[in-house]
Amino acid sequence: MHLSKNKKTSFILNTLGIDMLSISEKLDNSVQTYVHCSLRDRILTLHSHSLDEYSERELELLSKIEASVSKENKKNKILELTWDDFLNKHELLNIEIILNFTNIKIDKKNELTPPNLALLIKKPEEKKLLWEKMQALLNDD
Repeated sequence: MHLSKNKKTSFILNTLGIDMLSISEKLDNSVQTYVHCSLRDRILTLHSHSLDEYSERELELLSKIEASVSKENKKNKILELTWDDFLNKHELLNIEIILNFTNIKIDKKNELTPPNLALLIKKPEEKKLLWEKMQALLNDD
């Protein structure tokens, strides 16, 4: 009897009592991409990795950026969501400014893609340009 490689694998796994579908579902769930969000008043920042991975200077700059457009002195709300969950949270997508520090575009008119925080620290002209873009978004309303 001649079986293809996939059928052989399936046969062996079934013999061992392992269902291929359950393996596939587990693999699919473990490969999800997450977005780390910081929400403060009128601004949402998106990050590919946890905010814990930023240096103290980068976090300080991020806080100043958020405070520069914040109406109230609120604390940040930190979220970790899958991209699918994030894209389904319409209240997040309708925040006045979204600073997207990831490499995944969400294609919203309120989205800005600034350089990474380390570069913003090194190049003050980039910070000024970002601030001008943020003000333009706020004044567009």
